[in-house]
Amino acid sequence: MSMKLTRSIIVPEYGNGLVKAYRPDPTTGLPVEDVPFGLDLNAIVGGLFPGLQAAPNACALHGDDLFVTNSSVDSQAVFKFPGYLRDPAASIAKAFVITLVGNDYVGMAFDVAGNLYVAEGSYDDNRLVRYVGADTPYPGATAAVSNNYVLMTGLGNAGLKSYFGDLVVDGQGNLWGADYKNDRVVVIPNAATAVADTPEFRVLGNLIGSIPVANTDPALHGPATQVFAGPEGIDFDDNGDLWVSNNNDAGEQLLTSVVRITSALQATVLSQPRGSTYTPPGTALNSTLFVYQVPNGPVARPQLGGLQIDRTAHRAYVNEEKSHSGRAYDLATMAAVSAAPGANDLAITSTAAGNGGLALVRTSAPILFIRDDSTDTGLAPTTGSTPWESPDVWPRQGADGSESGPGSFAEAVAPLMPAFVYVRVSNAGLGPSGGTEEVRVYWGRASTGLSVPPPWDGSIPGAGGLVGRATIPAVAPGGDQLVKVDWAKTPDSNTGATPHDGHFCLLAEVTSPTAADLAGATPGDLIGSVQRLPHLAWRNIHITVAGEPQIHPINRPLGVIRMANHTPHDVVAALTLELIDRAGHVDPKSTARFVLDLTSDLLGRVHSVTGELEPLGGGQFEALHAGIGHLPLKPGEIINIGLSVAVDPALHDFAVRAVQHRVADGRRTVVGGQTFVVGRVRRLNA
Repeated sequence: MSMKLTRSIIVPEYGNGLVKAYRPDPTTGLPVEDVPFGLDLNAIVGGLFPGLQAAPNACALHGDDLFVTNSSVDSQAVFKFPGYLRDPAASIAKAFVITLVGNDYVGMAFDVAGNLYVAEGSYDDNRLVRYVGADTPYPGATAAVSNNYVLMTGLGNAGLKSYFGDLVVDGQGNLWGADYKNDRVVVIPNAATAVADTPEFRVLGNLIGSIPVANTDPALHGPATQVFAGPEGIDFDDNGDLWVSNNNDAGEQLLTSVVRITSALQATVLSQPRGSTYTPPGTALNSTLFVYQVPNGPVARPQLGGLQIDRTAHRAYVNEEKSHSGRAYDLATMAAVSAAPGANDLAITSTAAGNGGLALVRTSAPILFIRDDSTDTGLAPTTGSTPWESPDVWPRQGADGSESGPGSFAEAVAPLMPAFVYVRVSNAGLGPSGGTEEVRVYWGRASTGLSVPPPWDGSIPGAGGLVGRATIPAVAPGGDQLVKVDWAKTPDSNTGATPHDGHFCLLAEVTSPTAADLAGATPGDLIGSVQRLPHLAWRNIHITVAGEPQIHPINRPLGVIRMANHTPHDVVAALTLELIDRAGHVDPKSTARFVLDLTSDLLGRVHSVTGELEPLGGGQFEALHAGIGHLPLKPGEIINIGLSVAVDPALHDFAVRAVQHRVADGRRTVVGGQTFVVGRVRRLNA
C-alpha cells in the first residue's frame, strides 16, 4: 500500500522528459497526479530549440516559480517557469532559459536572498555555481532561448572531481551538497558571499568499516560497511538535522541507507579549517551521526535519489530509481522502519537515470475557484458556451444544501422570504487555503444581456445587489468546501415580470475579506469576466416545481426572457432557444414549439426573415426557427419577452435555454443567457 502524501510534490522523470505533480487525495491522503500542473519538457525544449531532446534531472521551487534542470545528451540548461504555482498553463507558455553556460545540470537550491545554486559540469567534474537574477521576469520569446541571469559565480568542486546530486541551504546561508562521486558531504559557509573559485569549503568525509546502524528491526540491524554510498539526496528537517539519501547503485552495501547528521556534527564540520576534510570518529555513530538501513524492494536493492522533507509532518520523501517510484519515511520513527519490502512505497513515478531532484511544495498560495461548468478546472479560462449554468451555485429555501449538492432537485425559492445560497468552492492549487478567504454572493434580475458590476452592485434599484458573504473553511489541494450564505430576503419576483416568475441570477465570488467587490471583472463584460476569472461563477435560476401542470397548451407562460443592451451604443441582438432533456443535453430532435409575446412596437423592430415568426393572435408569435435573428436594441435598453412552450405531454422534465447574441460584421457573439427548468434536469436544478 502506498504511503500518504502530506504535501504536494513535483517529480522529474528523467527518462521520459516529463515533470509531474502529485497532491494528496483530500480523503485518503494517497498521491494523486495533478495533471494540469504536469509539463512535457520535451515539447518545451523542442519548441525553444527545435530538434533537441529533454531529460529533466531536478526541480526546485522559489516562491511561485518552478525551476527545472535539463541534462539530456544534446540539450542542457536551467529552465524557469514563472508563476507555475498560480497558473501552470500560462507558466508553461512563458518558459525560458536562466542559463545555458554549464553542462550536465543536476541539483538546485535557493537561499533566503533568492540566489540560485546549481550543480553543473560534466559527469566526472561537477562544480557548484551561484547565480544572481533567478527572479528575472519573462524576457519575451526572442530572449527566452538565451542566458537570463544577472551574475554567475563558480564556487568550485571542493578540491576533487565531483558529482553533486542535490543541494540545500541552511538557515545560516551555508550551502550543503551531496557528492555522489566521492561519497562525501560538502559545505560552503556563507555561500552568498563566497568568492569565486576559492577553497571556502569544508568536507564531511566518509567513515568506512563495520558501521553500527540505528535500526531496531533485527532484519535491518546488521552493520553497514560505510556511511556514505553514492549520496544523492539532501535536506534539513525541522530540528535542524541534515538527512542524506544514499543511491548505492554500485552495490557498496548490501542494504541502501539514509543518514542523519545532527546539528552538533554540522557545527563541528563548519568549525574546521577552510579546505579541510573532517572524518568523524566511530564514537560519533548513533550519537551525532546515524545510519538507517532500508529494506530491499521486490525488484532489487533500492537506489535512493532526490530527498525532500516535510518539516511540519517530519516526513521524508525520496525517489527510488530502481523501481521507478518513490518512498516515504516518518523521521520520528526512522529507527523502527519496517523490513517488509514495499512498506514505505510511495505511488509516484520517477525514472532512472537522473538524480530525481524532487520539489516539495512547502508553501503555495491556493487556487480557489467556483466551476463555470462541469469541465472547469480553475486553471485556465473556460470556453463553454453557457457560463450562466454553474453547477456549484444554487439556492435553497431550507438549510439543507449540505446534504443535497449540485444536481439535486430544489424547491422553488419564494419571493420576499429568507433563503440560503450554497456555493461549492474548489482548490486547484498545490497548497491548502488558509481558511480566511470568503465567498460573496450577489443577485441580479434575470436577463440574457446582464453586465457587470451593475446590476449586481445594487446601483440599479430593484435589479440586484449583495445577497451576503461567508468565510470559506480551509480547502485542501484538490478538495472543496460547501459554503452556506444566508439570504435575509429574496427579491420580489413581481418586479418587471409575470407574477411570481421566480427567475433571477446569482453571481458568486471568492475573495479576501478586505478586497473590493467583483475585483478583476471587466466593466460591462459579464460573460468574459466569468470565463476569464476562476473566482467568479454565474448561475441562472428558474425553477418550476415538479408536479405542477405541464406547459400545454402553448399559451401557458414559461417565463420572461429579458434581453438587454448595457453598452453605450446601438447593437443588433439575436435570440436562440433550445430544449434541454432531463440528462442535461440539448435535444437536437426536439419537436417543442416556442411562442414569444411581442408588442406591436417590438414586432416592428424585428427584422424577421420569411417564415421566422408565425402570428398566433393576441400578440403571440411562434418562433419557427427557435429564435429571432435580428433585433435592434438601444443603449441601456431592457425588453421583456414572454416565453411559452408546447412539448409532448409525456415530457415531465426538461429545460429551455434562451441565448442572446450580438450580431456584427456577419458574426454572432454570445452575450448571455437564461435557463428555464421544468421538473428535474441534470446539472440545472438548484
